[in-house]
Amino acid sequence: MNNRRKVVLPCTCATVHTIPDPGATTYLRCETTGHVLTYECECSEGHVLRANSNNEYKLTGDEILVGRKSQLTIDHPVLSRNHCRFVRDQKSGEYYIYDLGSRNGTWVNEKQITAEDGGILLHGGDMVRLVDLNFRYLSPEGSGYPPCPLLFDDLQGTGLVFPDLKTDGDDKLIGRLLGDYRILAIISQGGMGRVYRAEKEANGTPCVVKTILPNSGGTSSNELLQRFLLEMELSLHLRHPNIITYFDIGQVGKSLYIAMEYFPGRDLKDWFEHTPATYEQVVNIGKQAALGLAYAHNQGVVHRDIKPENILYNFKGQVKIIDFGVAKGDDEPSNDSGITVTGAFVGTLRYISPEQLVKNGEVDHKCDIYSLGSTLYYCLAGRAPFDKTNALAKLRRQMEKGAPPLSKFCRGVPKSLSDVIERALNIDPAERFETAEEMAEAFDRVKL
Repeated sequence: MNNRRKVVLPCTCATVHTIPDPGATTYLRCETTGHVLTYECECSEGHVLRANSNNEYKLTGDEILVGRKSQLTIDHPVLSRNHCRFVRDQKSGEYYIYDLGSRNGTWVNEKQITAEDGGILLHGGDMVRLVDLNFRYLSPEGSGYPPCPLLFDDLQGTGLVFPDLKTDGDDKLIGRLLGDYRILAIISQGGMGRVYRAEKEANGTPCVVKTILPNSGGTSSNELLQRFLLEMELSLHLRHPNIITYFDIGQVGKSLYIAMEYFPGRDLKDWFEHTPATYEQVVNIGKQAALGLAYAHNQGVVHRDIKPENILYNFKGQVKIIDFGVAKGDDEPSNDSGITVTGAFVGTLRYISPEQLVKNGEVDHKCDIYSLGSTLYYCLAGRAPFDKTNALAKLRRQMEKGAPPLSKFCRGVPKSLSDVIERALNIDPAERFETAEEMAEAFDRVKL
C-alpha cells in the first residue's frame, strides 16, 4: 500500500495532508482542526472537478479552457481570464491539464505546474488547485487502484486519524489472524464487543470483523453471547443492496467473531449532526433504507434498533443498514417486546417506537418503520422527535401526544415529504405504513 502514489486532502490547518491513494472514498479527521476530510476518486457520470463546497464543474469535450472569462467559467477575482486548459487523452480517456501562463498558479497534488512543464495527465482523485481554489478531479475509472482501506502505518506523520477509530496498544488481536481474517485496527467498541478493520488473508479483500467482548473474568455473559449468536443466525442469510453483507462466522479459542463487508461510508449522525440533509438526500436515504427493511421483514427479521448511527451513507448516495445485534426473528418469543431479560431496553430511546416501551407489548416490523421515521426526522431537523429527556415516564407522556410536526424545527419541508415521515411516526402502529415497502413507494410520490 505504501508504494502507491500520494494524494492530497486539503484542510484549513497549515499541514499538507498527503496519503497513499486508497482507491475508494475515504474519510479522515484532521488532528489539528478536528474536521472530517473526504477523499474520493470516482464519478460514474463522467469527469468532474468537485470543489470543497461540493460545487461541480463537468468536463466534456476534447479541449476545455478554464478561467474567469473562459469556456468553463469559474468566478474568482484573481483567476486569470484563461487560466488553464484541459485536453482529453484519446487513449485513456483522462484529461491532461496545462497551465496557460497564469499569474497566480496551477497545482496538481500540491506541485506547481507552469506553461513550460507541458501537460500533466490526471488520474481520479488528484487534487487540482487554481490560485487558492481546491478541486478534486473525479473520473469514471477512479484512480486505477483497487479499493483498499488505509492502515495505521499509512497515516503516520500525515496529521490525520481515522474519524471513528480507537487505538488500544494492549489489543492482542491487532496484526493477528482470526480465522481467515487479518485484524488491522480497531474501529469501535460497544456493549456487544469490538469492531475491527480487517482483510481476508487469502486475497486481501477489505472487510470488517466484529467480536464479542469478554468480561473481566475472560468469559462472555450469557445474554451478550445469546445476542451475538442471534445476530449471526439472522444476518448471514440477508442479501440485499441496502443491508451490509455478512460473510462468515467463527470461533477461535474463546473469541467469537462475525465478518462482514467493508463499506466506505459514514453514518447518518456523522453526516447530518451539524448540517441538515437536503430534501433530495432524505428521499433517497428513506427509500433505500425502507427497501432494505422490507427485505429483512420479508425474511422474518425485525431490526429493532434503526437510528442514524446504524445507517451508513456515502457520496454516491448508497445506503447500508448495519448492526442486527438486537434484531428479532420470527421464532423469538413474542413477549420479549424489546426488553431484555435484565430489564434493559432493546433499541435506542430517542428513536424507539412507543410499543417498544411497553413490557409484553406487541412488537413487529412496524417498530422499524417508526424508527426510520425518527431517523429521517433527525436528518432534517438535527434532532430526534423526542430529544431532551432521559426520563422514561416523561418520554411516554410526550409520545402519547405524538411527534412534534417537522415544521416546528425545519421550515419549508415539502408537505408530501413531511407527510411520509409523520405517517411513519404515528403513535398507533395501525396508522403507519402497512409495510416498509409501502413506505418506499411513498417516497416515489414525494414532490420536491
